[in-house]
Amino acid sequence: MPLSEQEEFERLEPWSRAIVRQRLSPNGGASVATRLAGQPAKARLAAAVNARQPGAGGPGSHLSRGYVERCQLARLRRWPDRVGRESLVLRRGDLYAWREASLPEALISLVAEPRLVVVDGDRLWWVPRLDELLERVELAARERWPEELTQVLRERIARCLAEQLRERQQSWEEAALDLLLAGW
Repeated sequence: MPLSEQEEFERLEPWSRAIVRQRLSPNGGASVATRLAGQPAKARLAAAVNARQPGAGGPGSHLSRGYVERCQLARLRRWPDRVGRESLVLRRGDLYAWREASLPEALISLVAEPRLVVVDGDRLWWVPRLDELLERVELAARERWPEELTQVLRERIARCLAEQLRERQQSWEEAALDLLLAGW
């Protein structure tokens, strides 16, 4: 028997309920259950927190599920040159993923408003865009080959990316993440 909207809401993690309440009842309007009524079960939470599943359209929708999951395992710090919590704070325009207990896969959201979003281990993690990954790969490669000219270094990176794309049939993001995790 399917759960009612209120039961579905009660099954959410406490931090997710707070987000839903804030988004749906900012001025003490109708109850959360009333506002969620009539929407498909999986869409209720996603609509409330402006989240997207990989491949569902919207910010980060082009990212594969595998890439999003691997970002969680990699535990990348948003600001590796900073220490402590400062290295985990996301900024406007960043993509992040989070897992809701009642949904089978991670959801992707975009930090669209100036608000504090902090990476939190297994519950919320940063999902870098391709440009952010390539910047990190280039910095790591610069440490590995400090004497190489920038153009030569970028060609080396491009060849490795092309090789991975061809051999493993990966997305650009997956190939760049592999290079980064391989110590580039």
